[in-house]
Amino acid sequence: MKRKSRGMDRLIGFFIVGTMVLIILAVLMGSCIFGFIGFLRVMGVEYESYWAICLFLFLALSQSFFQRYSLFK
Repeated sequence: MKRKSRGMDRLIGFFIVGTMVLIILAVLMGSCIFGFIGFLRVMGVEYESYWAICLFLFLALSQSFFQRYSLFK
């Protein structure tokens, strides 16, 4: 069965893609203006110390590294 409202489908698709682009731009601009730690504070994330942030970043980056270069492929 063929649908006749292709214009409405395009409008909905444009709205969804536009919203996603705006959210991504807001996250990127927030990171550039406030820095990484300031952006986390704006989002409501608080850490007890800067060492906690360093540990979090180290573990996140090492996990992605080991997933990419796994010995058990």
